[in-house]
Amino acid sequence: MTPPVVRRAPGKLFVAGEYAVLHPGSPAILVAVDRGITVTATPAAEDVVIASDLAAGEVRLSRDGAGLAAGDGPPPVVSAIEAVDALLTEWGLPLPRIRLEIASDLHEDGVKFGLGSSGAVTVATIEAVLAHCGVTLPVAERFRLALLATARLDPRASGGDLAASTWGGWISYRAPDRTAVLSLARRVGVGEALRAPWPGFEVRPLPAPRGLALEVGWTRRPASTARLVAGDAVRNWRAGPAYREFVRRSGECVTAAVEALERGDDPALLAEIRGARRLLAEADDTAGLGIFTDGLTALCDAAEAVGGAGKPSGAGGGDCGIALVEPAATTVDRLREHWRAAGISPLPVRIPAPERTTTVISDRKDDHVRLALEHHRPHDRNEFDDIAFVHHALGGVDRADVSLDTRFADLHWRVPLYINAMTGGSAKTGDINRDLAIAARETGVPIASGSMSAYFKDPATAGTFAVLREQNPDGFVMANVNANATVEQAKRAVDLLRADALQIHLNAVQETVMPEGDRSFSAWAPRIEEIAAGLDVPVIVKEVGFGLSRDTVVTLVKLGVRVADVGGRGGTDFARIENSRREHREYAYLDGWGQSAPACLLDARDVGLPLLASGGVRHPLDVVRGLALGASAVGASGTFLKTVLDGGPDALIARISGWLDQIAALMTALGARTPAELAGCDVLIRGALREFCADRGVDLRGSATRTRATAPEQETLHDR
Repeated sequence: MTPPVVRRAPGKLFVAGEYAVLHPGSPAILVAVDRGITVTATPAAEDVVIASDLAAGEVRLSRDGAGLAAGDGPPPVVSAIEAVDALLTEWGLPLPRIRLEIASDLHEDGVKFGLGSSGAVTVATIEAVLAHCGVTLPVAERFRLALLATARLDPRASGGDLAASTWGGWISYRAPDRTAVLSLARRVGVGEALRAPWPGFEVRPLPAPRGLALEVGWTRRPASTARLVAGDAVRNWRAGPAYREFVRRSGECVTAAVEALERGDDPALLAEIRGARRLLAEADDTAGLGIFTDGLTALCDAAEAVGGAGKPSGAGGGDCGIALVEPAATTVDRLREHWRAAGISPLPVRIPAPERTTTVISDRKDDHVRLALEHHRPHDRNEFDDIAFVHHALGGVDRADVSLDTRFADLHWRVPLYINAMTGGSAKTGDINRDLAIAARETGVPIASGSMSAYFKDPATAGTFAVLREQNPDGFVMANVNANATVEQAKRAVDLLRADALQIHLNAVQETVMPEGDRSFSAWAPRIEEIAAGLDVPVIVKEVGFGLSRDTVVTLVKLGVRVADVGGRGGTDFARIENSRREHREYAYLDGWGQSAPACLLDARDVGLPLLASGGVRHPLDVVRGLALGASAVGASGTFLKTVLDGGPDALIARISGWLDQIAALMTALGARTPAELAGCDVLIRGALREFCADRGVDLRGSATRTRATAPEQETLHDR
């Protein structure tokens, strides 16, 4: 039985830029709210069945030669289905029979609040239908499909509500020319139009105000944005010079408000919101647009009476307005008292951090890739540089005698190098995984998936992970889950990839800094123990870049873990990456947290658990250094990611092949016939790494003279 697909899209509030945003490229500020539309998709016996809590009975749509016979179906929903159908038709795929159940909390007793219900239902419908069909699109392409669906009904619609419903949170938005994109879709097809440049279009996230509360008041008077915008007054105004001047001044106001938000300047933000109100009032007075009702005027006046700023949200004429005020309870209570006295109902609306699975997880995965590249510093010094080999001029062996085979924990790898866990969960990262898998297949290196949490929350992302096995059918592939995963989820991850091993990643520091991260870590150890006992493949526990201490490795042995990947500091810094995604970047002091991979290897070298090394691996010498400190194999991520993004799989194949040749060459010069023999080479430990060992009580005596313990005695001239 096909499980139901559930998608929810939030409603929106316009903060600034109404009416001007109708002009392509003119900026607006919007914010998503915690009320929205939920669409549930299930298989149906008829072509399309739509049931809504806002309408009596069900609507049944049948397919004919021209598409869907709309009947009495809600236009935004029907247009959204038709947009997906058009895309599938271009791909030669049928739209399966489908039932959509729509539930809204953007209304009360059938009366809308003015929080963008049409936009929210369009976005939720498109996402639900796509997921029901097993189609994954990048977030920007889902938005574009929603805008095409909306513009077919009304090309005047800006799409700001769609952007807020798609991305969530606070955003700056600039609309494309809707007539132009409709023409583009007719000319080149929907699929090509989704990927083509849309001049003027821009969406970017904004931080929330630092010290202001956003309050929402409802006038209880419904208004139709479409009717207001299509009316004679607005049409005549937009055709004249007064509108062009309004657009110019609004652009200046919104730009200043965006800058105020980004630098956390609340007084400047309040000034710009008051300015936005004045602009709307002047336009209303001049052109008779019908924006301000008595209720909306009272709403705004009340906000200013308590020291804040207020304005209509959206086209006006009723619906709701916003107030930005000091968050003190006394101030908010006074505002609400003023509103109630004027017949305005305070709406219990919150502005949550974006949390929607289908949008936020894929966005976050794409953010991780982007920020990892921005922070990638392959030439920075790290603690691998504190390791030096004692050079023995007559210690080399023949290259023909060198083998890269490595064996540990009943595993046999052809090489002591692997592509470590990176990504998956969005269309873009699925493409990256495909290219990584091709490179792994051609070079014989093992490869690990990125965290598969997105797959558990949204099965539509399965293909972005499964491609690792599809492109690499005979290679060694590792699945990857977090330490909160259940045994059932771990088995699902292994089954999806037909994985040879399972990585469980530990990332408490990353989750702590991540805005939407987990905050519960006490169940990790028992979950790891359950998974290790319940799986038929080896379990490898890894850190994501903060290191495993000796104490942690000892605990892992007790939990039944077969292998540990120390995942040390020095490479991709996920505390820094997640902090870059926070509004105020308040965790900057955690940059560089944790232990390096070399420190972890030395700290835990006598525990007896096979260790893998990753984190800060920049070149083949770092691989050899890690092996010399006792690692069974060494993994790299950042360098390989940048290579594949810059040059595709061919470039990564060349790089990995070059690394393997150089690793073998270095082993030849060092006299090591196997990776395991590197652990017998003489090494010097210096700098911060030596200080760490001293503080942790790691005995380095003998590290620089290991060959003396194994070398046979040789007769010298002095002995003759």
